[in-house]
Amino acid sequence: MRTFSPVVSLRPRRLSTPLLTPFNSASDAFQLHPDIIFKAVICGVECSRAKPHPEPYLEGLKAIGAVTPELVDRCVAFEDSPTGAMAAVRAGIATVGILTAQPAAALYDVGASLCVKDFAAGELLEAISGEDSLFL
Repeated sequence: MRTFSPVVSLRPRRLSTPLLTPFNSASDAFQLHPDIIFKAVICGVECSRAKPHPEPYLEGLKAIGAVTPELVDRCVAFEDSPTGAMAAVRAGIATVGILTAQPAAALYDVGASLCVKDFAAGELLEAISGEDSLFL
């Protein structure tokens, strides 16, 4: 199984890609992701309420034009923390828990639809593609 970035792999599906970051500026975030172009960047200081409140995700949805329930239903959030997953779920976004620092139970407990070890997990690719997709 090849390692892939969800941003690069999902782009052929014509999905917009916002980045929500706790950093104070977009330049901090881009230092981590210099090869990826995001349609929008939502920095923590731009929101009046932080995760687990859904505001950061709601701002991200607005920024990419996902303003109807049908468009929100086509979105997927990737989170590795319970507060982030809770924010995405509260915003109505299907959420994949990435098991970098938390056990699956902590992410499922706040509403994650799927938890995977990393972005190379076969079950992630299965879940986000094809007719039987859990998310699209």
